[in-house]
Amino acid sequence: DDTKKVNKSVSLATGLPGNATTYINTDGSLTAAGAADPQNAALLGAAWGALLATNPHDANLKREEGHFDPSVRLLWQANDDTMAYFSYSTGFKAGGFNTSSDTFNPDGTPGEGTQFGDETATAWEIGVKSSFWDQRARLSAAVFYTEIDDLQVTSFRGTTFLVGNAAEMTSQGVEFDGQVAVTEDLVLGGAIAYLDSQFDDFSDAPCTIHQTAATPAGSACRQDLSGETGPFAPEWSGNFYAKYDYRLGNNLLLSLGADASYKDDFYTDTDLDPNSLQESYWKFNARIAVSDMDGTWEVAAYGRNLTDEATISYTVDAPLSAGIYANGREEPRVYGLQARYNF
Repeated sequence: DDTKKVNKSVSLATGLPGNATTYINTDGSLTAAGAADPQNAALLGAAWGALLATNPHDANLKREEGHFDPSVRLLWQANDDTMAYFSYSTGFKAGGFNTSSDTFNPDGTPGEGTQFGDETATAWEIGVKSSFWDQRARLSAAVFYTEIDDLQVTSFRGTTFLVGNAAEMTSQGVEFDGQVAVTEDLVLGGAIAYLDSQFDDFSDAPCTIHQTAATPAGSACRQDLSGETGPFAPEWSGNFYAKYDYRLGNNLLLSLGADASYKDDFYTDTDLDPNSLQESYWKFNARIAVSDMDGTWEVAAYGRNLTDEATISYTVDAPLSAGIYANGREEPRVYGLQARYNF
């Protein structure tokens, strides 16, 4: 059972924060200052109300919801080295309220987008885990299928972020991962995954900034993304690593490590704007360390994103500026030194 409450209150004022003069009360009425200067009050109301859709309001809102979420897991120990499993589970993410103040109607009543509904999911997974070569190697594989109803999607509306509910989404795929001790000192490992994630039904998806700019003033812009790939969902991804330990005399240990990761193309904005597409990329990291055999101390040098691959994690549209975007840039190439001592 989930219960959420919120108080949202907006009045319109001029001046600096902490020293402002209120012209329009939370109920839409004029204050003494607003009555004394009705022309300025009208301009203030038009600028915020008509242009930015922020109307005076004072609301105490409450939402309650309950969910029953069963899960079932079955394990089969085929032998000492192999285990298979099946799982079925359900889950939910509670609904809530948007913090944005631009979702209220001109009369102060809650409008579309003031709150969003809960998201529910049903997931199936079948997999196997095994070890072989005298326990020196491990291999796992899994097939999964997930259905999501009323998916919660965050969209950028030019000045604010708004959470809403898409209709349906399906994610399915397969994963493999493994590790092998080639020798006592050398370990190799990696994982690879294939993901098919798409909107089954999303007919009222948010528009791209260009679609919004082309929409007549006063009209709501929506696009149909049903059947399209979901955001932040690369079709292929994987990682591979190697670690080698070498004894230096009787008391020191040299450790060498390297890893590589790959991601396929994926959209970094929920409106699937082509300009938000992050192209596929590889990233490479490496580390070399010297430590004592007891693990009391260690000195290491490392490098991350050695090829200085420029990638983004998310994209938003710049307010009221079609064609301008803001991106969340991920870490560039980094070198560093580390020292550790255990007391």
